[in-house]
Amino acid sequence: TAAEADNPATPPAKADPTAEILKPCAEGQDPAARAVACTEAISGGGLTGKSLAAAYLFRGNAQVERQQFQAAIDDFSKALSVDTTATDALYNRAAAYAQLGRLDLAIEDYNRLLKIAPNDPDTLFNRARLYAIQGQYDTAIDDLSKVLMAKPDDFETRLWRVGLAIMLGRNEDAQGLLERCLEL
Repeated sequence: TAAEADNPATPPAKADPTAEILKPCAEGQDPAARAVACTEAISGGGLTGKSLAAAYLFRGNAQVERQQFQAAIDDFSKALSVDTTATDALYNRAAAYAQLGRLDLAIEDYNRLLKIAPNDPDTLFNRARLYAIQGQYDTAIDDLSKVLMAKPDDFETRLWRVGLAIMLGRNEDAQGLLERCLEL
């Protein structure tokens, strides 16, 4: 018809070549195969900026699954050097540092994340756990209290608070927190 001639059909959307390059890097069950796919995507030269950072992030995630924590840290650091706003890479690098017992560096990354999102409960909880491991119980309690302000019914956070209160001999505080846990 004449109307169809005036409004030709919209051509089918072309697949995003970057997404196609990253797909094998991000998907699949085998972390070793994903790491290889990411390496190929990175060395292929077709990725730049956030896409290149994503490839490093995905490869780092695969390395974590393979328990290759130093390789993961290297990849997360490369992702951050390409894209300084890659908060997933920063968060995952902190967790990898913690796995290697490099708590000071993990806390440093969590601190950087908290400058971006000051009251993020996951970041605060993870930092609190590291402070507790270091024996900085009051600092850990402060972080856990902030988590509970955002997520008042978070059972795991309350249990951590109970444990720290008991360790510090704050039995009344522990009892109140434990009673709330039992209510939950």
